[in-house]
Amino acid sequence: MTTPDDHPDHEPTTPGPGSLRCPECEQPARLVPPRDWPLNGFAARPGASHVDGTSLCPVPGPNGSQPADPVGVPARLTLWQAVR
Repeated sequence: MTTPDDHPDHEPTTPGPGSLRCPECEQPARLVPPRDWPLNGFAARPGASHVDGTSLCPVPGPNGSQPADPVGVPARLTLWQAVR
């Protein structure tokens, strides 16, 4: 007997391509440092960027604004969640 691909036992352990997003603007993100980092020498280059190579949107941090951390795309909405 085979199990369907969407069965919970078949969940990927690592995010697949295109499954990360910026929590602020909701645009796709990737685990690649941004191309340009204006704070070179002052702050470590972040490990994630938007797909176009720009750093993720700023969020408040302990030392002022900092790029957001990417988040995983939420699971598909149930019908009840979609109509709320």
